[in-house]
Amino acid sequence: MYSGDEEVNYVLAESIYHFHQFSLNNETSYSRAYTAYYDVTLFCRGHLSGSHGGRCYSWFGITEPVLAIPFIALAEFTGITPWMFVEILFYPIVTSVTCALIYLMGLKLGYSRKVSVLLAFVYGFSTFALPYSKFFNDGPLQVLFVVGAVLFLIGSRQSLVQAGTLVGFAVLTRIATVVIIPPIIVYVIWRNRHSVVRVLHFLLPICVALAVFAGYNFVRFGSLTDFGQGYSQSIGAYSATCQGIQRLLISPGVGLIYYFPLVLLVPYGAYRLFLTRASEVLLFASFFIVSLVSSGSYCLVNFGFGSYNWIGWGHWGPRYLMGALPFLVLMLGKCITENSIRGALRLTFYALFAVGVFVNALGELVWFQVGFALVWGKFGSEWIPHALWQPEYSPIWEHFKVALGFVRDSQEIYPTNFGFGSITHQAYDPLLVNAFGPGIALLIVALPLALLLYLLKRALHQSQTAR
Repeated sequence: MYSGDEEVNYVLAESIYHFHQFSLNNETSYSRAYTAYYDVTLFCRGHLSGSHGGRCYSWFGITEPVLAIPFIALAEFTGITPWMFVEILFYPIVTSVTCALIYLMGLKLGYSRKVSVLLAFVYGFSTFALPYSKFFNDGPLQVLFVVGAVLFLIGSRQSLVQAGTLVGFAVLTRIATVVIIPPIIVYVIWRNRHSVVRVLHFLLPICVALAVFAGYNFVRFGSLTDFGQGYSQSIGAYSATCQGIQRLLISPGVGLIYYFPLVLLVPYGAYRLFLTRASEVLLFASFFIVSLVSSGSYCLVNFGFGSYNWIGWGHWGPRYLMGALPFLVLMLGKCITENSIRGALRLTFYALFAVGVFVNALGELVWFQVGFALVWGKFGSEWIPHALWQPEYSPIWEHFKVALGFVRDSQEIYPTNFGFGSITHQAYDPLLVNAFGPGIALLIVALPLALLLYLLKRALHQSQTAR
């Protein structure tokens, strides 16, 4: 697995499945197999977990570990190593389903099937959702639930109980979901302003989810309002607004415009869509604004490297903005409709799409923490300013060098003093170097094959039309 976040979430899933407990257990198969660099007590002393009543608990939500249990059971039944089975299948399935929901939402917004399919491909391949589709952390699952909830809300027939239930699951997955609940409530109230009962149908499942989370907090930490995050859950942890917002948008290290280049066309698409779907555009834009302000304000000074927590530590792109990604993508639909796009704008759209695919393929095919780790190796604890603002130390450029083979030594790629523990050559060298070649080979084979299938389908359609 790629990080301590994943390990904590996965060990909790095994602890629930095998030991019927919500505390992290050092006797799970994963803990026993990787005791060389994994120990739940390490995370109890660190920032990922907390202790209460002599036990160690994860600070993450409960939905992801629970949904991973069927994968663990199936893996053990078939004789496959469970954590590998979960890592390989769980989030690729979640991200694929999210792409399918984006297609359906595109249809509800009035886009053609062709445009809706293209938007699904934009989200799946030209945004930083791509590298996170192989990362067992709760972001992509939260996105899936929120997209599903909004899908139930759009259109003339709103399914408010279903939408509220999915928002509740998003909250149980990631408590940070609460920042986007107010815009959704405003949207629901506006659409159902003549029926208080319908609004309550939406709110009731969310209240139940919050009550469940409060009970889970009490079990873990002895308090209904303690999420196990210490200082980071306090108001004082959100005090770097202007600094974080600016850098989340434009810094070469994590800037949204670099990891999702098509965002440059979102204002035009939002304007065109606003002419026909004003309420939805306001809802989508509010998701982005509240995510940007809340994540851009996040600074946890006790990490030892200043007020920089809005970067999401050493990951790929502005990962705290992932929840807004599908809705930014959906506002691009008007940029590619046949009647509204001509010449240079069409070329710009596809050029930015291609750049996004290339950039995020670097984060997919090479482990996404490598870029920051290389900069850490050069500058030590002073690595963040260099990685954020100097293009030559951007993770994108560092990954490109790894991909071309200019950096191959595992100790140069991942110094042992980076992160929370020592990473050995045997553990990560195959992921960083050997897996890159098969990935490129797969793309070389898959893309022409997809083009061939498309051309054959088009020829068949033309032949049937001629008859």
